[in-house]
Amino acid sequence: MAYTIAKVITALIIVVIAVAVLASGYTQVEAGHRGVKTSQGKVDMTQSLDEGGYIIMPIFEKIYPMSIQTLKYVSSVESASKDLQTVSSEATVNHRLVASDVNTVYKELGISYEDTIINPIVSEAIKQITAKYNAEELITKRPQVKSEIETAIETRLTPYHIIVEQVSITDFDFSPEFNSAIERKQVAEQDAFTAKNKVAQVEYEALQKKAFAEGEKYQLIELANGKAEAIKIEGDAEAYRLQVIKAQLSGDLLTLEQIKAWNGVFPQFFSGNGESPNILLGIDTNKP
Repeated sequence: MAYTIAKVITALIIVVIAVAVLASGYTQVEAGHRGVKTSQGKVDMTQSLDEGGYIIMPIFEKIYPMSIQTLKYVSSVESASKDLQTVSSEATVNHRLVASDVNTVYKELGISYEDTIINPIVSEAIKQITAKYNAEELITKRPQVKSEIETAIETRLTPYHIIVEQVSITDFDFSPEFNSAIERKQVAEQDAFTAKNKVAQVEYEALQKKAFAEGEKYQLIELANGKAEAIKIEGDAEAYRLQVIKAQLSGDLLTLEQIKAWNGVFPQFFSGNGESPNILLGIDTNKP
């Protein structure tokens, strides 16, 4: 009887151990991941495991999940510009692994590949690109700088089976002293621009006044010339009129003017014999 009980207990222990072993040998690869299988510490390079459940040999085999989703890695870098200004920048790198190459990434870089390879590459790329520009250019040419940094990071990460989807420079700042100097420069440039506009306005108003004065002067000169020409023409016309009249009338010009001034009334006095010509007009009253 005691022997039978011992056998039952032994059998139960074996079953429990077997169940525990089987349970510990079940592994599941979650969605958005690939599984890397190792056997006695060696990476199985023949395949990467798709999402789903797998039975492995406990102790001897393991499955490590590797995400193939887009991940975000943020790296803070302090570098120097071409003119030796300190530049503090923060880069966000959106990246993912090539699904078919997760075994290679795990073998060469491990699970913590972001810290192993992405961080130093991002830091090196930012330092190399910012050193090409002075501090002011890093501000005015920011899109160009960002593009160069993104290209440098992408080029260096591609051989490690890492796809770079986007690089964002979320922070790009300088020392407080430099920021203060930039602010003073901007204020000075604005003041200079305002002063230049004021000078230009004064010059424009002066030119307007000068043009108005010259125009008024020209008008006065033209008016004076016109009046003089009119007087000359009027004088020439009058002289010509007198010349024509004198040519047509043989009488004396003074007599002609007296005739023009005569009111048509004969004088009331004559000479003593009544035969003498009119004293004022020189008209012979004896003529019929």
